[in-house]
Amino acid sequence: MHITTLLRNAAGIAVPGVPLTVVVDRPDGIEYRREVVSDGGLGGLSLDAPIIASAPTGTYRVKVYSDPKGSQIGDTSFLVEDYVPERLEFDISTDAKALSPSAPAEITLDGRFLYGAPASALPVDGELKIAPAAERPGFPGYVFGLNTRDSGRRFTSESYPLADLPETDAKGIARFDVALDKVPASTRPLEATVVVRLAEPGGRAIEHQLSLPVTPKADMIGVKPLFKGSSLGDQDIAKFDVVMVAPDGSQVGAKDLKWQLLRIESKYQWYRQYGSWRYEPIKLTRRVANGTIDAEAGQPAHIEVPVSWGRYRLEVESADPSGPLTTYGFDSGWYAEASTDTPDFLEIALDKSGYKAGDTMIVAVTARSAGTVTLSVIGDRLFTQITTDVEPGLAKISLTVGDSWGTGAYVLATLRRPLDAAEKRMPGRAIGVQWFSVDRPEHTIGVDLDLPELIRPQTDETARAGAACEPGTGRRGAPRRVRRRCGHPQPHRLRAAEPGRILSRPAQALRRDPRPLRPTDRRHARHAWVDPHRRRHRRRRAAGQPTHRTAARALFGHRHGGP
Repeated sequence: MHITTLLRNAAGIAVPGVPLTVVVDRPDGIEYRREVVSDGGLGGLSLDAPIIASAPTGTYRVKVYSDPKGSQIGDTSFLVEDYVPERLEFDISTDAKALSPSAPAEITLDGRFLYGAPASALPVDGELKIAPAAERPGFPGYVFGLNTRDSGRRFTSESYPLADLPETDAKGIARFDVALDKVPASTRPLEATVVVRLAEPGGRAIEHQLSLPVTPKADMIGVKPLFKGSSLGDQDIAKFDVVMVAPDGSQVGAKDLKWQLLRIESKYQWYRQYGSWRYEPIKLTRRVANGTIDAEAGQPAHIEVPVSWGRYRLEVESADPSGPLTTYGFDSGWYAEASTDTPDFLEIALDKSGYKAGDTMIVAVTARSAGTVTLSVIGDRLFTQITTDVEPGLAKISLTVGDSWGTGAYVLATLRRPLDAAEKRMPGRAIGVQWFSVDRPEHTIGVDLDLPELIRPQTDETARAGAACEPGTGRRGAPRRVRRRCGHPQPHRLRAAEPGRILSRPAQALRRDPRPLRPTDRRHARHAWVDPHRRRHRRRRAAGQPTHRTAARALFGHRHGGP
């Protein structure tokens, strides 16, 4: 096992020269190993220790102490398992480009044992999973169908077993058809995943997957936002490309496509039921702009519309009332996404996700009622706090980023609504929080590790690690002089994990050639770690030699006239 520890203070600054005590506990809670690790430079400490072949399997826990008698300052865990190498391998392929009820896909399985013989007369089973696809082939970046966040309609994946699959023949090959009886109802593009399992003679199965797009029933409208992410700045221009795609994946022309841009506002309605107060969210939409466009067969249509602060949804539909409809939701006015789900949460947003010391941070607060807003910047302590009165709607509050805010902090906004006796409304409170980084590039070091694509058991490989000294200047393949100057160790030999045991965190981790641990006696089993001074004292007393304690008694006894 290879354990690496980075010691940092609350501001993220390295704390060098502090030895740490690393304790490893077995799955049954008994202490397995305890080591005092010295600083290797810049607060980095590492411990390499073998795991004996007879070690119990399960979750091992690692605890780090700066004071062995105090509380732990860090912990992690890893999993030790018994591992039996696979003996089978197979490939699945198909000539089909898509899956539909009218065009089943023929799947070919080619199985073989790892020692070369064909995997003949072995059972095959599997299933077909239908799930929403991220995009349609040939149209990267385009969105099809209804936006689940605004529409509330979610398509859950469906699974169908593949029955009556044949066994592999004498050459280890099996062919079978995968048919889709019907296309599930969905406005979004779907993807079919064929899961195939080939069982070994002992019963253990090897699983592979093959994905195919599902041919839709009708034409679909695709919308591609021409901006990064799902947010725009305040007073920006929202630009979109619009295409019409046929079921076979070809781009076709469409006339008089209707589009409209809606602004979304969220409110909450309270009601009393069964003796308790409940609420339900209500979304209100207001049309901001609309129009019609024509999409050509080989050229997408274009939409441009200015937007101000708020949450929006673009809807594009065909002139036919029963035709396709596509919606796309986005935000304007911030770069850090803001969202709320309950009336106790206050919707706040930042103009950027990262700042430098001295920058001006703009916090946008959406107040549903008039009240007092308190902004608190919190890290390991309270950095600053301001209070201001706000009216219903959007309020923008400015803060100056301080030099002592570390590498990041939280902005906590609290809106307090006063008592309104005329409206019979009790006082209320809503809280929102956002995190931001400070000087992230200045605290980032590029690290690169070159490893071969394939590492076989019981073989030696050379791994070269490189790091850039200056923060934010990491690049691949740092030269040897950079590694030596930064204090990184020179490349060392690594031995691949032995068959029969792996480390699952990280999976199949590399470790050094294991060496057997020294057997422990019963006393050492009860006390997993013994003070070396106490151990030396016991050895001297067992050998009949004077110890420092007997010498001290003789010395003090002589001074006080004792024997």
